[in-house]
Amino acid sequence: MEENFDFADLYPSQAVLLRVNDVAIVAVLNDACGVQNGAKRFIERITGPVTNIQLRELLAHFAVTNLSIKERPAFRTEVDKRTNECAIRADVPEVFGMEKPTSKKFGEIMWQTCGDIAQRSGAPDSVLQGIKDGQYTFLFKEDGSFNDRSVLRAEPKPVPF
Repeated sequence: MEENFDFADLYPSQAVLLRVNDVAIVAVLNDACGVQNGAKRFIERITGPVTNIQLRELLAHFAVTNLSIKERPAFRTEVDKRTNECAIRADVPEVFGMEKPTSKKFGEIMWQTCGDIAQRSGAPDSVLQGIKDGQYTFLFKEDGSFNDRSVLRAEPKPVPF
């Protein structure tokens, strides 16, 4: 049974997840919409409500995508001395270039976000190792379509980025 509250943060990637009951927010705090651009096709494949562990995997995908941005946005604070108005501005590249994330890096992040849930559920060793290796997904079925009945599967499979 899932709790009514979940929170996770990944400091190196500045990614955060907050869920209260059926409402969840997954955000990246330092990307100026780079993750939204870089993960657009991935996000569009999610066609229904997600379970808690799928939400955690989504956090992992956002984190690894943020860490894969080649040219980081530059943020600054501007103060208008005449009006005392303050604004945060970002200089962003014309196009967000992305490096292809490695399975190793994705696996490290997936283990941080999903490992404890998988262990508590009694997942087989092959699933736990698949998570660590970045070769396991809760979000998608074998054919790449959204998994609307996510449960721990018995065998890992490659994660479609």
